[in-house]
Amino acid sequence: ESSIPLVVMNPSMPTPAEWQSLAYFEHIYFVVGTPLERYDLDRVRFQTASRIVIFANNSSNDNNDVLSDANTIFAFSMLSKLNKQVQIIGELTTQSNVGF
Repeated sequence: ESSIPLVVMNPSMPTPAEWQSLAYFEHIYFVVGTPLERYDLDRVRFQTASRIVIFANNSSNDNNDVLSDANTIFAFSMLSKLNKQVQIIGELTTQSNVGF
């Protein structure tokens, strides 16, 4: 049985506790980067992905509800245009942003 590689991209390295929870999975790879940069997307070969999950930035200090999900919405939109076959799930923190 073969397993599908799982690539996690984040602007900073995971803490030891975070890595411990990620290390449970087989074939997991961590890359420092952002889905907002084409260079980082190319490094992880996003064009070959079957699924992409974009998690919300829970550490954001942005008090503006409308803008709190801006990076997720932008990354979702960009990835949808660059890879029309991939399934993308985006986590939003504000209910009013679901329409985007």
